[in-house]
Amino acid sequence: MTAQSALGSYLQTSIVAVASLFGTQAMQSMMSGQAAIAIAISGVQVMSSALFIWKSSPEDITANAVSGDVEKDSACVFFAFSTIFLIMSAFAHNILALKATYKALVTPLEHKVILEMGNI
Repeated sequence: MTAQSALGSYLQTSIVAVASLFGTQAMQSMMSGQAAIAIAISGVQVMSSALFIWKSSPEDITANAVSGDVEKDSACVFFAFSTIFLIMSAFAHNILALKATYKALVTPLEHKVILEMGNI
């Protein structure tokens, strides 16, 4: 889970950096997308919790309050969805990196960084 958190924060920083290259409209779209994803994440958390409690009897729910097994299973499902999302994001980035617009914006910056590092 720690690795997933680290990768997620790196991914978010990278997305902000790339979106800023495309201007204000891309930044606005990125922030709106993050808000939509936050709502979707909340929905996934509620649905994964409901999935494990759906057919439980009141006695099972009471027993779970003591053991916490449902919460563990729900968290496992949630982190599985999160990991799938991170993999899909990496795949989408690879597709974006092949686009001509991306190359036109990023290539000059990459050459500038290489030249500056050579002067250090």
